[in-house]
Amino acid sequence: MSDRTRVLIDRITRDIGEDHSIWRVPRGYPGVACAVLDSIYSTGNHYSGVKGLVSRYASLRGSDTPKELLDGPAEFIATVDAAGGAEEFAELTNNRWRAWARKTAPLKSHVALEAAQLLEKAGLTSREAVQRAFRDRSVRESSDISTAWKRLPGQRSGLTWHYFLMLNGLPGVKADRMIRRFVTDALGLPRTISALEASHLVEAAAAEIGVGYSTLDHAIWRFEARGETGP
Repeated sequence: MSDRTRVLIDRITRDIGEDHSIWRVPRGYPGVACAVLDSIYSTGNHYSGVKGLVSRYASLRGSDTPKELLDGPAEFIATVDAAGGAEEFAELTNNRWRAWARKTAPLKSHVALEAAQLLEKAGLTSREAVQRAFRDRSVRESSDISTAWKRLPGQRSGLTWHYFLMLNGLPGVKADRMIRRFVTDALGLPRTISALEASHLVEAAAAEIGVGYSTLDHAIWRFEARGETGP
């Protein structure tokens, strides 16, 4: 075990606790469409707003909760088309968040639609199909679909791609600002650690502790969010 991993584990034990049985494993969604929306809208915004957006989509589709909605990319694409396009979908769901913090940036509804179109074209139409395609971790970074996803507006870092996979039940770490902040503070670093290094350290810590990557990711995220309800 590296010194950094040991320090991180000490901080996890101190701040989050040793009783791993109470750490929740995020369920994700049964349908790919909600995973697309959650992942694309999740960056740079308060998670309660993301939950609201996904719930409004589910309501449009006649479901009481996103946790029961089986929509794949085709159903999402059809819903956007029925609304009149991505601009109209943004109005219909009362969310005009943009891919980055400029008025000229494309709406996240446009980005989510493009992501769904990529998945539909690749035949990744269900949670099970995503799991089969990306069970091998090496494929997650080298596949054509992951490359195409990262070329979507505002998605270059790959954070939303990894989070999309996690929402479909694949183990991983979404090294967003919450995770990076926790790891940076734990190590006492003067500058925020990179997403890649934070991911590797959290994965190493999870392996040593004996929990899943996504389980530890979620435990850290909830600690840093301080009361914000996670997925």
